[in-house]
Amino acid sequence: MLKRPEAVAFYARLPEGAKPSQKQISALAVQLVTDKAAELYRLPKDELAFGTHEFGKPYFKDHPEVKFNISHSGRYILFALSALEIGVDVQEKRVMDVSKLGPKVFSEDEYREFLMHEDRQEEFFRCWVLKEAYVKWTGQGLLKGLADLPMTGWHQYIMVDTDYFAAIWAGRPLELSVDECLITDAMLKEAGIEEEE
Repeated sequence: MLKRPEAVAFYARLPEGAKPSQKQISALAVQLVTDKAAELYRLPKDELAFGTHEFGKPYFKDHPEVKFNISHSGRYILFALSALEIGVDVQEKRVMDVSKLGPKVFSEDEYREFLMHEDRQEEFFRCWVLKEAYVKWTGQGLLKGLADLPMTGWHQYIMVDTDYFAAIWAGRPLELSVDECLITDAMLKEAGIEEEE
């Protein structure tokens, strides 16, 4: 088991020429998580088959003591491993109509605070990744709207790229290590992803 740090987050960047489908990205993410879990926890890969909880949160069927969570957006895959429940989210920055989305995402107090920010696009994504990471940490899906989440626990932002926001959420503060994970040609081939010339 991981002793120090208590959680490890990895981010991986898809090659520029690749145009994978969501299904292919998911297959690649499974490979990455399985490889790193096998390496860090010294487990055979054949013991790391995925299952899903009631609301879709994945887990290792034969090793539920190893917790993980996965997210992807744009060219990045983000995942984390820990002995504690965790949730992660990564989002590519893009222009959105935050005036319409804000009231759906934020509570009244959060929205008032949000309106005071000079760069609302950036603040929207900063808050969005926290809420998504929180929902993924609980593993209960959106039983309530994003505006009604209690947002209890601990979080930390993760730097993957200046054009992305990313965060991790847990029930208590964790000693976190963050590292880049390389995607090999063999991994791309196994996921059925081809790079354009």
